[in-house]
Amino acid sequence: MWLLVGKSAPQEFLNKLVYVAVTHDPRILMIDTARAYSAGEKYYVEVDIIMAQEETLKVTHDVSQTLQRKLEGLADVERAFVHVDYDDLHDIFEEHKPLYEIQEPKVPIYERVRERFKRQPNEREDVADTNPTSSSA
Repeated sequence: MWLLVGKSAPQEFLNKLVYVAVTHDPRILMIDTARAYSAGEKYYVEVDIIMAQEETLKVTHDVSQTLQRKLEGLADVERAFVHVDYDDLHDIFEEHKPLYEIQEPKVPIYERVRERFKRQPNEREDVADTNPTSSSA
């Protein structure tokens, strides 16, 4: 049997995921995203839920964990991933912004030394010419 990996699930299956998620716990305020992709004969499922910002980490973790287990209990689900957020406004330029400035990589020291010794002898700053002990008396 030919199965295309990564193909989106039918709308009826996505509707079922949304229903399971929205009825799972009253503290889930909204379902932001529900996706399902084929993985062999079953689906990988991703659900993004919105919960109140004031909820504790323990509560949000426990709700998302039990929802994940419930989704993985469905016959057609191979693996489920549940992401919790406190708002549904997602600015991709802000959300995926690096936490620090990206700097240009510096030239490694061995390359700088190699470049210096590749120069012609008259271009190098030889210290032997300025050494006072090498002068004849």
